[in-house]
Amino acid sequence: MISGTFSLIRSSVQLGFFPRLQVLHTNAAQQGQIYIPLVNIALAIGAIGIVLFFRESTRLTAAYGIAVTTAMTITTFAFYIVARRGWHWPVWKAATLCTLFAVIDLGLLYANLHKILDGGWLPIAIGVGVLAVMHTWKTGKTEIFRRVYANEITEDELKIIASSKRIQRVRGTGVFMAGNPSGTPLVLLHHVKANKVLHETVVLLSILTEEVPYVPDAERVEVREIGEGVWRSCARYGYMESPDVTSVIEEIRTRGVPIKPSEATYYFNREMIITGGEARMWEWQKRLYSFLSRNARQARDYYRLPPMQIIEVGLPIQL
Repeated sequence: MISGTFSLIRSSVQLGFFPRLQVLHTNAAQQGQIYIPLVNIALAIGAIGIVLFFRESTRLTAAYGIAVTTAMTITTFAFYIVARRGWHWPVWKAATLCTLFAVIDLGLLYANLHKILDGGWLPIAIGVGVLAVMHTWKTGKTEIFRRVYANEITEDELKIIASSKRIQRVRGTGVFMAGNPSGTPLVLLHHVKANKVLHETVVLLSILTEEVPYVPDAERVEVREIGEGVWRSCARYGYMESPDVTSVIEEIRTRGVPIKPSEATYYFNREMIITGGEARMWEWQKRLYSFLSRNARQARDYYRLPPMQIIEVGLPIQL
């Protein structure tokens, strides 16, 4: 159960439905063997709290009944979606099988509804809380991308900036983390505006998560040259994998990009969330997203980068 919880949380992080968390790999030979300290602590505190509140196992039967029958019902609807979208079953085949399951599941769920006030509210409250965090994080990220990152300058405009006589090119490599794999990251524009310099080699690196568990190594990294010493690279990972930018940079070097991994400088935007704006979110969601953003694991740690080679640039955003 705990192992499944860890895998579920990591998948949610990779797909953008949960803040970044520290993920420890406990087995070098088994990719799926992971440990998430924060989740383990939360489970421990939750288990202790439930024991102190309910005191007797017999008082947990109502909560258990609601949890099991609700999980069965949700699994049936999830199975229908997988059968239609993943396995491409025809509607009649998927609907017939899922209807059979749903009749049983909904009957059992209906029979347990009277237990909500006797303790069945607990799994419902936990589910609503987790759903609120996931929905808020995804909505906040989407809103920030729409308002900030969707209007980045084009690659042709970036080439003009890189070739400008007003910009001094200096030795070395600058790796700018780009959330949008087609635009120009704001951290690069802020760097050029403030310092009037640009590295001889510039890499715009995007880490993308695919809706598959694992991505083959042969399809992991794509590299192409934009011009004027600027390169774009996209690294793809499955939702069951943890990104490793250090290995990606090494792969980029083998593709012909003139880069020394030990001398590269990595640039990140550090989002600073301010509430009170006109974002299409409830006010409580803005405050929750601000709290989650402040306490999420830093991107520099999540991507396993040397701390001495990182520069963060503040980016105030009003939601």
